Amino acid sequence: MMLLIFLFFCSFFTLVTAKKGISLLENKKDKYEKVFKKQAEISFQLEGIYKKLYSLQNKNRNLGEHKQMQKLITDARKLIEQDIDTTNIENKPYKLYFEFLNQIEDFQNVMDVYQKEKGKRLHNIEQLEKCKEKYKKLSKQKIK
Repeated sequence: MMLLIFLFFCSFFTLVTAKKGISLLENKKDKYEKVFKKQAEISFQLEGIYKKLYSLQNKNRNLGEHKQMQKLITDARKLIEQDIDTTNIENKPYKLYFEFLNQIEDFQNVMDVYQKEKGKRLHNIEQLEKCKEKYKKLSKQKIK
């Protein structure tokens, strides 16, 4: 009789423990599914940013177009950051995405500097061409 009671309590304890374990596993599964979906969404958004960065780097644009494209990239980057911040899940699974976003921001800053230097270079080339023309005219006048 004692053995039967002991087996009953052991079975009851096993079932209770199993139910708690199953609910814990289901909660973790749900959490991982949410993280996976969010990471897939962020990856898709990052791909769009990469395409815009490629376009920014490889297409000739005037200063206004360049600034507009930079604004689009910055807005998309900030939207992803806000999206991650508003997620109720801890940010640890998204740490790599924050690093990507920081790298994108650094790349944007380099592109801005490059664009400014490109403008200065073109201005200097124009000035050199003007000086060259002026020197040619002066040389012709001295020869005559």
